[in-house]
Order: sequence, then C-alpha cells, then structure tokens
Amino acid sequence: MKEQTSKILKEETAREVPNDTEYVERLILLVATHETGHYIVNRALINYRRTILLSTMFDTDEGSLGRHKSVERKDVEKQKEDYVNEIAMLLAGIVATHIFLTEEFIKDMNEGTTIHQDFMQALKLANEIAPEYCCKSQKICKTCKKWPKHLQKQFLESARDEVLTEAMRLAIETILKHKNQYVKVRRELIIKRELSGDELEQLYNLE
Repeated sequence: MKEQTSKILKEETAREVPNDTEYVERLILLVATHETGHYIVNRALINYRRTILLSTMFDTDEGSLGRHKSVERKDVEKQKEDYVNEIAMLLAGIVATHIFLTEEFIKDMNEGTTIHQDFMQALKLANEIAPEYCCKSQKICKTCKKWPKHLQKQFLESARDEVLTEAMRLAIETILKHKNQYVKVRRELIIKRELSGDELEQLYNLE
C-alpha cells in the first residue's frame, strides 16, 4: 500500500480532501470497499446487466466519490423476480462496508451520505414492487383495493420491509459466497483507482 502512496496522491480528485496520506488511503479504502460490493452482487446475481466501470475517483456527474457503472444487455430479458436482486445490488455497498470495515472506521469516515443515497434508491424500488410481493406472499388477496386505506398501507409497508429484508440477506450471502473475488477486485481497485469491465471479468474469473 505504501508503494502506491505517491501515485494515489497525484490521482486524488476528491474535493476539499486534506493532503494527508493516511486520510486519503482510508478514504480510498472506504470507497473501494463500498463500490466493490455493488460490483460483486451485480456480477453474481444480475445477468441482464454488465459492469463496464468501477471507480474510486470523483464522479463529476454525480458529485461524489466512487462509481459503479453498468449497461443492460439487449440479449437478456429482465424477469420480475430480478427486482429483489436489483435491490440487493443497491444495498450491497452498505453491506460490504459493514462486513469488511469496523463500525469505528465507518463512523470516523462519515459515510452517511452514500449510505443514504443507496438506501433511498432501494426503498423506492421496494415500494414499487411491494403490491405484487404482498399478494404473492398471500398477505392480501386480489380484493385488497376494497380494504380501508389504512389497512392497505399497513400491509404494503409490511411487504416492502420484507422485500428489503430479503434483499439485504441476499446481498450478505452473495458477498460472503464470493469473498475471494471480492478481495481480489477491491485490492486491485485500491491500487488502480479505476477498473474496466474487461479487467473486472479477468479478476472475477481468476482462480
């Protein structure tokens, strides 16, 4: 890690980050841990989309550090059950951070903004699929629209929370199952700061 310090500092694009070697290394570790989580779950669970870039650099479009960029494959059709996998991918950055870093480290680095953004996206999608998930789990029948609104709201919120819980469990299991790939990708991402889709595939498939 120390041999990469000069290179990392020269490439550092974070706004208003002190020119402090230890802080920058910790920041890169945090971002790499988070973004690698997104990549691993996307690669393992989502066959209709492939990652083309993983980065710890400053993203001018999003105004934040780190980026997991992917594109949908035209030859693979998205299935209804894939929505839970999608939510798992959105939560995977949060999950990876809490698996591989200590709570004290996370608190010191103040990752709250990134966690909030990811969770809000996951929550939005969970709310969208809650009605179908609710009926699928037979908690509300097809006549649920005739129920009082407060009961509809209760059951839909319950279904949404079940979706989030299932997606979180799936993200944890997937990252732990592919821990070797995770470690290889994160290590390389820390050094290079950016990895292309081809580089990620090589690392993921490396024995």
